[in-house]
Amino acid sequence: MSNPTPKKNVDIDEHLMPFDEVCKRYGTSINAAKPDQSPGLTESKAKEVLAQNGPNILSPPKKVHPILIFLHCLAALFNLLLILAGILTYVLYGIDPVENSANVYLGGILIGVSFLNALIEFVQLQKSASVLESFLNMIPQQCRLVREGSLKQGAAADLVVGDIVFVRMGDKVPADLLIFNSSELKVDNSSLTGESEPQERVPINDMQNPLEATNIAFNGTLAVAGEGYGIVIRTGDETVLGQIAGMTQGEKKNPSPLSVEIDAFVKIIATIAAVTAIFFFCLSLGVGRSINSTLNFAIGVFVAWVPEGLPATVTMLLTLAAKKMAGQNVLVKDLKDSPGLKEIMMNSALNSRAKFDRTDVPVEQREIIGDATESGLTRFSATNLDGFDNKPDQHQKVFEIPFNSDNKWAMSVNMVSHESGDLTLYLKGAPERVLRLCSTILLNNQAVELTEEHKAKFMETYEYMAGQGHRVLAFAQLSLPGDQYPKDYVFNKKEKNYPTKDLTFVGLVSLEDPPKHGVREAIGRCRIAMNESGSDVSKEAAAMILLDDNFASTVRGIEEGRLIFTNLKKSIKYTVTHSIPEVLPQLLYIIVPIPLPLTSILILVIDLGFELFAALSYAWDKPETETGLMKLPPRKPVTPATIERLTRLKSREIKLEIDPETGEEIPATWSQKLSHNFSRLFTSVYWKEKFEKTEGEVMVDTGLLSWGYLEAGVIEAIVAHIAYFWVLSSFGITPTDAWNAQKLQSENKLWTSKAITYTTVAGIDLDASTQVEALAQAQSIYYLSIMITQGFNLFACKSRLRYPFGKHMFSNTKNFIGLAIGFALGFCIVYIPPFNVAFGTSYRLSPLYWLCLLLVVLSLYYIHVSVSTFLKSVTQLSGMKISMAYKCTLQLEQ
Repeated sequence: MSNPTPKKNVDIDEHLMPFDEVCKRYGTSINAAKPDQSPGLTESKAKEVLAQNGPNILSPPKKVHPILIFLHCLAALFNLLLILAGILTYVLYGIDPVENSANVYLGGILIGVSFLNALIEFVQLQKSASVLESFLNMIPQQCRLVREGSLKQGAAADLVVGDIVFVRMGDKVPADLLIFNSSELKVDNSSLTGESEPQERVPINDMQNPLEATNIAFNGTLAVAGEGYGIVIRTGDETVLGQIAGMTQGEKKNPSPLSVEIDAFVKIIATIAAVTAIFFFCLSLGVGRSINSTLNFAIGVFVAWVPEGLPATVTMLLTLAAKKMAGQNVLVKDLKDSPGLKEIMMNSALNSRAKFDRTDVPVEQREIIGDATESGLTRFSATNLDGFDNKPDQHQKVFEIPFNSDNKWAMSVNMVSHESGDLTLYLKGAPERVLRLCSTILLNNQAVELTEEHKAKFMETYEYMAGQGHRVLAFAQLSLPGDQYPKDYVFNKKEKNYPTKDLTFVGLVSLEDPPKHGVREAIGRCRIAMNESGSDVSKEAAAMILLDDNFASTVRGIEEGRLIFTNLKKSIKYTVTHSIPEVLPQLLYIIVPIPLPLTSILILVIDLGFELFAALSYAWDKPETETGLMKLPPRKPVTPATIERLTRLKSREIKLEIDPETGEEIPATWSQKLSHNFSRLFTSVYWKEKFEKTEGEVMVDTGLLSWGYLEAGVIEAIVAHIAYFWVLSSFGITPTDAWNAQKLQSENKLWTSKAITYTTVAGIDLDASTQVEALAQAQSIYYLSIMITQGFNLFACKSRLRYPFGKHMFSNTKNFIGLAIGFALGFCIVYIPPFNVAFGTSYRLSPLYWLCLLLVVLSLYYIHVSVSTFLKSVTQLSGMKISMAYKCTLQLEQ
């Protein structure tokens, strides 16, 4: 079946036509009085139409070949720069294999990182691609249809226009249907029209818009109540659902604000890295260094600036966070046995249209189809009532009146025998309505007269439950006497030949259902949980799914989202801190100069070694306080100022032309976008808006950059350089000696195995092996210094409003696990001899150096973090006061 061109309007007009005209259009016939005996289509006619129109399925979405998707991920700016650096590294190795022997590893790591980043992104994209394919699962495999006058079950894929289909509560509508007979039929249209409440479907319609028509049930929607018969008027891609799927295939999704912020930050860092590398490459050439040395230096500067592990860290953090959110479930709180509870559970089991999707698994693993209130009662009863699944079969229903807005109660008569007969009436509904129908009350398993005292107690309990914001239902029952209501008694809704008085009141049930209209009001907790009763339609259509019917899950979702943002920000803050201690030695190497304290390959080991494990551990960080996250102002508040700014920024975007035929915007070409973005750079308005202060909190803000590049980053660089020169001094090499020797390095091959003997200012002779060992140990301590200071920084970045000391520091054991793995890797690189060959480290480095560093760094961080946290808390409290004052002003104005 061909995939139709997506349409802006739904091409359905059958909702405005008489039934006989619709039947004539599709060559079918109906019996409105007895729909199950409708002639419908003949089998031969159905086969003919099926061969002409194709099966009732949605065309698979167009797929891009996985190799092309991977190449697109690989072509990201970040990855291309890494590949370029890797290629240049191998070029240098080809020019001088001896001098650049380490480039074999360096080039491989650089190119490998780019492929790793692309692979991680590719895997996530492949998972996301399954979202559109889930539309295919929205058509049920089997359905009930009427052909040649008989009701039968058949494959939904074989349905054709003109078929007569029977749907009842719990069924997914298998095609677009024109309803010609119904009984209390309601459907959930939320995935198509956004209507949160079930919509009634009847044969009569007075709406012009087909999406608002009351006589059309759409493909993929769910029947949540009643039953009905309809004529198939659209199948497969021609259905409304099919047209939505078709439009979705050609739709380009906008990136999330978080993705935009992270991508912008990565581009800025990559640009700074490239510009800095080119600038110092030219500077190095200007001071007379060789191309080999200069290019190696430029690559080192680039590698130092770029946090190679950041894209992978961010992607994996978000993946772990998504898995955490999927684990947020609502638990059912068991209630102890109490008078009337068994009767209430029997009422819930028999007088209900909610049902489980299956009964071969434990209750907590089942899906519930039906109204949210009934779903909660059903799950509770199934959990606590023995033999719940068999009750409807053991006690067959002979009559029922579904809940409606007039009665405000639901009634069911079932084959439940008692002393005086075989039938029992069950009723539940609005408490005041149910009480009016009762003359007795169940006490100690006996029906006693309902007194004024009982009614007063009823009102007291009812008002208390309702006052807590709970949904309250009353339950009643009546044992029908056999002489008036024998087993074969025929009940009739029109004649109302069923009892509506002298019932026995059983009890009240309170369900805590947080209000839909507000988040703050939704912080309640369910007593009888209504988890997992959402329809499959809403789950398939949603971008984020609540796994229960408790609206407090919305609050948990917001809180979890804020926690994800906070933890991601911590991870980025922690990751970028090592940039300064990585960049600074590269600059000092060329400007001062001094022997290179940190090689490019050790930088990669930092970024992709212990840093990666430690940064990922933030995914399991808990909030600093139980309620602190929800008390913070919104990250992106909607205010008059933000609306004005957004409108202003939108007006600066490239103006798109409109296609006169389709009325749709024509996407801008690559050259148009480049020209537009480039020309903006030379306008004062662009730079003014670029640095414009906003009310919202961004991922990478000035506070994060200040900490990473000016505060903690500088501290780490100073500590590492002190340790570096400390180790050199143990060989008799002073900073002056290091400076003098480095100036002579190129002509005398100093610090290499081919170096001549160098005499220090103090008269100490250093042969080639001593120079190599001294530099190896000095570079080892520089590397370990960054690792140790970043270990403290891991905890310094944990806190936003409090000191990173005390109980909160131990709340996330994954921090210690990540740190332990990272430290183990770091010490292996220094103290396992085979690694010394590849990374230029030395296992002879005395542990006393880094043990002393631990004490020094602890003291420095304690002082700095204490002052910084105090200042942040003062600023944060001031901001919260301003935010609260602003909110109060709005409320007064309103």
